[in-house]
Amino acid sequence: MSASTETLVKLRGLTAEARSKGNVTVPTLTQRKYKSQHSYNIRMNKINALSGVAFGGNYSFVVPAFQQVVGEMFIEMTLPALTTGTYRKYPLLHVVDLISYRSGQKFYEFCPRKDLPILLNRIKDKQMKDQILDIFKDKSGAASNATNTYILPLVTPMSIFHTDRLSEPIRHGNRNGGLWDAGKLADNLHVEIQFASGVESCSEAPVVAGGANLGNVTLRWEEVVATPAVISAIKRDLPSYYCCEEFTRLEDQVVSDSATTVYKVASLVSRAGTTGFYLRARPVAADTTTLNCMAGNEHLKSLVVRCDGRDIYSTDERSDDQRKLQKILAGDPGATGEPKFAHFSFGNTHQNFDAATVGGLLKNGACNELDLEIQSETSDDRLDICAVHLRSFVFADRTVKVSNAY
Repeated sequence: MSASTETLVKLRGLTAEARSKGNVTVPTLTQRKYKSQHSYNIRMNKINALSGVAFGGNYSFVVPAFQQVVGEMFIEMTLPALTTGTYRKYPLLHVVDLISYRSGQKFYEFCPRKDLPILLNRIKDKQMKDQILDIFKDKSGAASNATNTYILPLVTPMSIFHTDRLSEPIRHGNRNGGLWDAGKLADNLHVEIQFASGVESCSEAPVVAGGANLGNVTLRWEEVVATPAVISAIKRDLPSYYCCEEFTRLEDQVVSDSATTVYKVASLVSRAGTTGFYLRARPVAADTTTLNCMAGNEHLKSLVVRCDGRDIYSTDERSDDQRKLQKILAGDPGATGEPKFAHFSFGNTHQNFDAATVGGLLKNGACNELDLEIQSETSDDRLDICAVHLRSFVFADRTVKVSNAY
């Protein structure tokens, strides 16, 4: 052993590294290996759910999953070519206006053009976000009148879109959510689809080539394939209830980049306990010219949250560098690419990156007045304020019972 090596060995033996109070050792050379708790496959099943749907129509179908363990569900449509008008940048998000789920009673609603941008806003990995958005975009990359086939997730309270699973690249084979026991509902899950009118779906009143309708709707869903024993074990591990976010909105408000505007939002928080707000600020051209429901600005020039006359949060005209530092300290690397909306959360940080962690909640009825004083960034003159509520969904007696989650 050389003199320098011997000296280094003695030095390391005297350092705190050898005498630390750490109670977890990490293998230096051994690769850690994992395997799934259950051995199963995922297969895709499908049915032709609807035929000959039209703009403005309202239709329903039953999900024939029966006793299966089900993953994500989505619909597939081939939108026909138009001779007049163009589809919007994300065609199917506007053609489908509202999706409702009933199991004896209506337990959840999903508006694709409003809800999906908020759920995708959480994705902080640019590659992941670009891959998902490419699924929904017009195949030409811009609004067009061409025929193309698109899919649209049927987002339910059990869906992986309500988790942080999509906030980072998914490790191959690790679902980590999005599975639920359809046997608890049997054949009692009804999906209602309300299609938007032609004017709402397109840049102007559309004329379908050949005078045909919008075509058919194919339902596809994932099913777990395994031995009966493994299926039973998976069902035992699945949660008996699910918790996700729902939104109450104050839409299309005028906002200014030169002065502050006060918005009274007490009515938004009266519905249920509120964890915070998503604030979609954008130029009016996003709604009238680019036809882009994903457009939004991650920053506001200033934000003051005032409860019963007292300021409980203020940006104090913080610089971009200060805001970036606060995002980093909160575990939020900052959004890249659209959609990216400003947001505020009650609790110990207004930058709540992990949707599985609730920093604080303002209970409904806890205040008489709640005001947001907002000044937008340059060129942003429209604002949507979305209050975020936690809701609990429990499977019971072939139906789903809904309640506030406090």
